[in-house]
Amino acid sequence: MGAVLLKKEFVIAIIVVSTAGTFLLHFINLNSIIDSDEYFYRTAALTIINHTSCGPLVDLVSLQPCNLEHPPFAKLLMAASVELFGQGNLGVRIPSIIAGVLTIPTIAWFTWSLSGGNSKAVISATVLISISPTWFLLSSAGMLDTIELFFGILALAVYFSRMGPEKMRLTLSGILMGLSILSKEAGALILAGLMIYELFFGKWRKASYVLLTGVLTVFLGLWIYDSIFTLFNNPIQHALFIIGTGLRLKYQGGFLVTPVQWFFQEREILPVALCIAWVPAAMILIFRGRRASLGLLSFSVVFLLATLLPPAILYYIDQRQEYLFYEIQVIPALVLGSSGLLGLRQVPWYLTLVVALASILLFAFFFPSLRSIYF
Repeated sequence: MGAVLLKKEFVIAIIVVSTAGTFLLHFINLNSIIDSDEYFYRTAALTIINHTSCGPLVDLVSLQPCNLEHPPFAKLLMAASVELFGQGNLGVRIPSIIAGVLTIPTIAWFTWSLSGGNSKAVISATVLISISPTWFLLSSAGMLDTIELFFGILALAVYFSRMGPEKMRLTLSGILMGLSILSKEAGALILAGLMIYELFFGKWRKASYVLLTGVLTVFLGLWIYDSIFTLFNNPIQHALFIIGTGLRLKYQGGFLVTPVQWFFQEREILPVALCIAWVPAAMILIFRGRRASLGLLSFSVVFLLATLLPPAILYYIDQRQEYLFYEIQVIPALVLGSSGLLGLRQVPWYLTLVVALASILLFAFFFPSLRSIYF
């Protein structure tokens, strides 16, 4: 095959099998014990179902049942699923499972758009995201992170696609970006990555339209939520509360994980190892002026820095705590960059198969121990 692109039918089959197989694996993991953070989010979903008013604002502890330190959209989805499937693991976890699984074809679509239809890159991205131990773990749990990342990556996929009229595409991308931030505030890192990329690579006005639409979506969502639950006087007060609460969360003793440690966790050894190769390669090509030919690699460099540096800076300057949830923000960037590297014409096609097989073996080896640590 060499540099010849694989047939679309084969690529689609890989995406379908990976998506369906991952969905089935999640149900094998469904009966694991509910984590403490899942308990907080389930409690918040129940306050939504019961229409419980959270306030007046006193302190974070008195408002814990409402989980106001994070935006409400993902918890609204969880409330709907609890209403449908009950308060057990299925009701709590199904929104995160669906979001995590749907991210597989979404990241494949995004890779297809940015790589110019490179089948090797698409297959690599599909396999690497499907069986990332950390991604699978947090998708299996009733968490906010995979929901936030799904909407963020879908926003990017729509933005870089050629779907429909441009104005409609940019508007939809902005709304999806807003839903990402409304799911968890870390979605702002995805938006920041897009803005920085377009600042350097040329479509600043389009990205600014997405930024404006996303911000309006966030404030409209907060305003609607607060109007129903009478929590805050205005969306700005709500947003400032979320930001302030996050910044106040300092290290208070115990086991401390630094950004460097969680970035080099052995469970994600393959994407990190590939990162050591593709980041320097992308930087060399960028500085040589071959920006237009990079596409996927150049975006991945910016995306990686946008998701990795802010938590690291907050940690080293302000002793901000580090969690596994921060690590998951970096994984899509690692996957995209690795697929960009494997999709290069100079890289033989069989290396994609080697990486795929290695990913499966590493997942089988690391996931059981990872699951026992967190659940």
